[in-house]
Amino acid sequence: MVDIDAVNEYFQTPIVVPVPAGALRRTKRNRVSLEESGRPTEEIERAIRYEFTQTARAVPDGGAPAWAVDMQANLLAAQASLLAEMRALLNNSHAYNGDQRIVPVIIPGVPIPIEFPAKRKEFMALTAKQCNQLLDYYQIPAIGGVDMKRRAIGERIGLRF
Repeated sequence: MVDIDAVNEYFQTPIVVPVPAGALRRTKRNRVSLEESGRPTEEIERAIRYEFTQTARAVPDGGAPAWAVDMQANLLAAQASLLAEMRALLNNSHAYNGDQRIVPVIIPGVPIPIEFPAKRKEFMALTAKQCNQLLDYYQIPAIGGVDMKRRAIGERIGLRF
C-alpha cells in the first residue's frame, strides 16, 4: 500500500492518488493539481519520483509484462543497428584517400558479402559482378554501367565522390 499520508504531509496539501489493484496510477488531474499548487519544480519532481518508486514497488517481482520486455529488446536491437549504421556512414564519409578503410553498412540478419572492399581504392576497382552482388545486398536496383552502380553503392554506404 502506498503511504499517501507521507506524500500529503510533505506537500501539506491533500493529493488524491487512486491505487487500484496494488498499482499506483497518476491521473492528469493529479498532475495538474500538483503543477498548479505553486510548489517549486523540485518539490513536484520529488513527488513524481516518489510516485514512480511506489509504482515500481507495486509490480510483482519487479518484473514487467512479456510484451514490454519484448518491446524493449526490439528497441535496443534497433538502436544498436542504427548506431552501427551511423558509425559506418560517418567513417566512410571521411574516406577520401584510396588507402583509407571503409566500413560496410550492416543489414541485420543478412551476412555481409565477401566481395565487400576493405579500402576505398578496392571499392573503386569493383567489377560489374561484384557491384551487382553489393547492389543485391543493399536492395538497390542495378541500373546503368559500373560507374553508376559504384556511385549508387557509395551513396548507400556514405562515400563521397
